[in-house]
Amino acid sequence: MHSISLGIHHCLGVPLALLEMEVLLDGLLRKVVAMELLSEHPPFEPNVMIRGLESLRVEFQPA
Repeated sequence: MHSISLGIHHCLGVPLALLEMEVLLDGLLRKVVAMELLSEHPPFEPNVMIRGLESLRVEFQPA
């Protein structure tokens, strides 16, 4: 499992967040045949320190 930190700071919740994402993606990929991104350039949060998506619009084709 990966550890994400900046300098001496470390988030103790990282392992749980990564496990939750793994479970979510595993379940999602079992239920869909295809996914399509609905915007060519998804909007990003205006944050200098941490780059993150503001939203990610996706259309799913169920299995």
